[in-house]
Amino acid sequence: MITSVDPTTVNISRPFQLTVIGTGFRSNSVVKAGTAQLPTQFVSETELRATVTATQFTTATTTTITVDNGNSGGPSNAVTLDVVANICAIATTIAIGQTLAGSLSTADCRLDDNSFADPFRLRITAQTTVQIDLQSTTFDAYLVLTDSAGTTLVENDNGPTGNNSRIVRQLAPGVYFIYANSFNANTTGAYTLAVTTAATADPCLISSAVPIALGQTLNGTLTTTDCRLPEDGSYADLYRLVLSGTTTVTIDMAASFDTYLFVFNTANQVVAEDDDSGDGTNARIVATLTAGTYYIGANTALSSVFGNYTISVR
Repeated sequence: MITSVDPTTVNISRPFQLTVIGTGFRSNSVVKAGTAQLPTQFVSETELRATVTATQFTTATTTTITVDNGNSGGPSNAVTLDVVANICAIATTIAIGQTLAGSLSTADCRLDDNSFADPFRLRITAQTTVQIDLQSTTFDAYLVLTDSAGTTLVENDNGPTGNNSRIVRQLAPGVYFIYANSFNANTTGAYTLAVTTAATADPCLISSAVPIALGQTLNGTLTTTDCRLPEDGSYADLYRLVLSGTTTVTIDMAASFDTYLFVFNTANQVVAEDDDSGDGTNARIVATLTAGTYYIGANTALSSVFGNYTISVR
């Protein structure tokens, strides 16, 4: 008798391993998808593992999984397996205050870097600062947060503890998607995902960085609530720039005060900084950067200076 199968939903044209849990299995038991026999590994009287090739399911369908125990046992009960065209579009609902347990597997959504991810859907009804924690003892956790259109708002590799991941972000009312992911490709394993409220977003976390793109100019204001740098006590706003290829960028920060710019990579290494290369006391960085994610610090040359500014990337 079958009590459960894992996974229960899979993507078309993708190989995966199907775990069947139940009772009364034998060494000659064979797992079947519909009428097709699958290569089956006998693990125990309560567990079988079947190998499914990429050509087994090439169209979206719902099929039945049974176990044939041979002449001595006959066929088992049937459970359903859903085969979908895009498993990345199927999201589990999660709410603030909830912790869910999950597992990355080869049947999950596969991202462009060949890592696996489980999507979760989060609805925010009022402006809230949320803290999202992804923890795993088996893989290097990675989090991605997108808006309802799929635009990446922020991503994070290593949070405050070990290889676990954390995002702290103020979110306006709306629907968001969280991807429980791994830093490395082709990595699987168990995890927990928790969403809680945070008193305030830490402005020094890269997860608080505001996205900025080539050709974009943004307005900002340095205040005492911004990230305070330990080196000199000055304040800075952080921006996140993603480059798809090697690019020579010009970053300008203009204000009535003496501006200062610095750029660092995901390894926390400063790759460029400038004080007065722009007009007057404005900062300007011209640098050739390889493909990747960079963080820009909009800063001042003096420690206790605040005010409005513009920052542009071209």
